Amino acid sequence: MGKCGQTMNAKRKQHNKQRKENNRALKLRKDPVMKNRAELARVSGVARTGKQARKQLRNARRLERNQIDDAEKKKASGETKGGDVEMAE
Repeated sequence: MGKCGQTMNAKRKQHNKQRKENNRALKLRKDPVMKNRAELARVSGVARTGKQARKQLRNARRLERNQIDDAEKKKASGETKGGDVEMAE
C-alpha cells in the first residue's frame, strides 16, 4: 500500500478527478442555455415584461417587414407563383 497510505490517496484523488469530469460532461450534455431559450419561447407574449416584450415585438415587426420586402422583390423581378418569368412584348 505504500508509506502512510499514499496509494490510497492517489486512488481517491484520481477517482474524484474522474467524478468531477463526468459531472462536468453531464452538465454540458444537458445544455442549460438551450433549455433556457426553449423555456423563454414557451412563455406567452403577454407574460413577458420589459426588455423581453420589446425584443419579441421588434422581432415580430422585423419578420413582417421582411415578408413584405420579399414579396415586393419577387413582384419587381417579375416572378409568379410557378417560378416562371413573364416576358413583356
